[in-house]
Amino acid sequence: MKTLKNASYKWKLSPVNLMDRARFQDWLNQMARQGLFYHWYSNKVIRFSPGGFPVVRFQVKAPDPNRRYHLYPAPEMLTEPPANLLEQYRQYGWTYVDYIPSSCISYFLFATDDPSAAEPNSNPESLYRALRFPVRNLLILAFPTLILILVYGIIFSGSWGGLESSQQLSPALQVFGLLLLALLLSLLISGGFQWLTYFLLRRKIKEEHTTRPSLPRWLLMAQRVLAVIETVSFLAAVLLPGGSFFRRMDRLLDARHEVQAVVPQEQVTEDVPLEDWEPDFDLLTLAEMEGDGSWVPTEDFVFSPAVPSMTREFHYNVVDLHEAPEQPIPIWYTINQDGTGSSGTSSLYISYYLARDDEAAQARLERERTSSQYHEYQLIEVPGTEAFWYYAVGLDPAENVAPAWFVLARKGDRLLELRYDGTLDLSEWFDEIAAMLTPEG
Repeated sequence: MKTLKNASYKWKLSPVNLMDRARFQDWLNQMARQGLFYHWYSNKVIRFSPGGFPVVRFQVKAPDPNRRYHLYPAPEMLTEPPANLLEQYRQYGWTYVDYIPSSCISYFLFATDDPSAAEPNSNPESLYRALRFPVRNLLILAFPTLILILVYGIIFSGSWGGLESSQQLSPALQVFGLLLLALLLSLLISGGFQWLTYFLLRRKIKEEHTTRPSLPRWLLMAQRVLAVIETVSFLAAVLLPGGSFFRRMDRLLDARHEVQAVVPQEQVTEDVPLEDWEPDFDLLTLAEMEGDGSWVPTEDFVFSPAVPSMTREFHYNVVDLHEAPEQPIPIWYTINQDGTGSSGTSSLYISYYLARDDEAAQARLERERTSSQYHEYQLIEVPGTEAFWYYAVGLDPAENVAPAWFVLARKGDRLLELRYDGTLDLSEWFDEIAAMLTPEG
């Protein structure tokens, strides 16, 4: 509804469920007697899905003991009452106020200041007919839930990267999966409550032959508990740890950034601090790129230390050393750098491969280059390499995405795959990236 200039407004948390139609009407009438008149309703202020914490915006005016409100179930796909319904309410002395959407039953809200005005559609039969089963709303509600089920199944079925069990997932994805599971279950239960409410309303109208069916008050409390679970799970999934997990979520589109494929006879030494590692090449570091001594590494993070079954450790600025002697690439390193400097927060991930021969390195490069439909690599010439491909996004502010660079480079039997998230111009370090492919000494 339109906000009036110089008008005074107040927000109030609704103590009743919108689906509890009779009690919601009574509450609006009570607010009018206190000088608070309905202006706007929202069921998405505190949570990202509808229901648990609805709030109502009221306009403050002189109290009116005669103000009454009436909710009429809105037909699906209509956000404005049809002309015949408006005329019917006008003849009874009621005026249209607002359309109140819901994931199950939406309503048209009407109001009158005439104490003698009768309520249209006041018989149980007409109300029962108006409460038609909202098929489209059910499909709309089911769609995001099905997407979550699909994402959860992909992560834990191992359909990305040829995994055989969830134990092969990185700790970050395991935590994300647990949070996603909590979110998914709460969404399913919350949706179940929505439809339970709908069927309870219709049953009470039919069995009790009433236009004022009442619902159990515990339904709203249950919805609020579920809303808190959904909100906490969602925020934790996108913000943990330390605000940096969100910018890595896009790597779920390309699972090789988070999942290390398990191959026969592979040996892995995990989380070796970079200061304790001595590679045979000159490693490009975020501290070197920052250049002014301002770079500070991200501290390690422990998720849920009080609950042993959910405890996960996140390590930064470390390297994992992999050995698989029988494979075309018998040795490779996954290097993780993350921190903050004068340019802001940044991260640098490098997968560095020592292939059995040039052909194996080139085959891996082509596999990585063509495996993702999201990266349109460009081939350029950089001294010290035999192939140098890169791709960048977010360099133009109009793109409205965080800047990120992707590099694939090869020289002989050595190959590196690099991703940089940050605001610096990575092209200034292309020579240093190329130099990493030449062993020292």
